[in-house]
Amino acid sequence: MTFDPHIVMRGGEREYSEFFTADHTHEIQDHLPDGAMLVPIIIASNKTPVMHHTGGLEMHPIFITIGNIQSDIRMQATSHAWHCVGFMPVPDFDVHPDFQTILSACLFHLCMDTIFASLKHTAQHGAPMTDALGYVRNCFTPLITYIADLPEQQLVTCIAKNSSPITTATLSQFGNTFPHPPRVVQTP
Repeated sequence: MTFDPHIVMRGGEREYSEFFTADHTHEIQDHLPDGAMLVPIIIASNKTPVMHHTGGLEMHPIFITIGNIQSDIRMQATSHAWHCVGFMPVPDFDVHPDFQTILSACLFHLCMDTIFASLKHTAQHGAPMTDALGYVRNCFTPLITYIADLPEQQLVTCIAKNSSPITTATLSQFGNTFPHPPRVVQTP
């Protein structure tokens, strides 16, 4: 387990491999109160069928882990580092098809807000937690990564199915030889 940001040098070059080796981690830590600890949150989800005998019922299982655990350990199935924290429904609304995607996205985000309300509060204000060594620390839980496939990324970013969740490119522009501008939040 890693508790503090650090720099890894290999052969005179800086190595970026884990969250705690990134420059951004140092910036986050610098804005926290003295003695505070980062517990970076990693979330993953993927729409999946429940059973073949349920008439096509699907759901989004939501998994969580922390970035303090090294990735080579975290990704081993036997480490049990990932925990399922919720199952979100994928309903079929009895509405015009144009509204199905919008209503599904609203429900998805409402469920995510409910599931992660306490983590969002802890990310901003901190909370006392016991670390792996038994010490109580003031911990902050920023979301650092959301792992998802393309349809899930489009659901999370609230964009149409024919758009890129990363750039402003649409379906007709996929494969262009020039890069499109990144998709960023526009504030009023």
